[in-house]
Amino acid sequence: MTVQDNCFYLGISRMSYYRWKKNVTKDHPKRHSEKQIDALCRKHKYRYGYHKITVLLKRKFALTIKRFNV
Repeated sequence: MTVQDNCFYLGISRMSYYRWKKNVTKDHPKRHSEKQIDALCRKHKYRYGYHKITVLLKRKFALTIKRFNV
């Protein structure tokens, strides 16, 4: 299947696909934080909630909660 076929089936334009692809491949500043959150959640077997994960992240990095807002 071509990109054009896939876009047709998904109901999006090719331009939207290529814009999405360009943004996904960029090294976004939140990606590192997201990986750290994922690692902490896995390490603690998803038992910790939002507040505990935030405390653990703050121990490693200087960050605020607003950093994770979209």
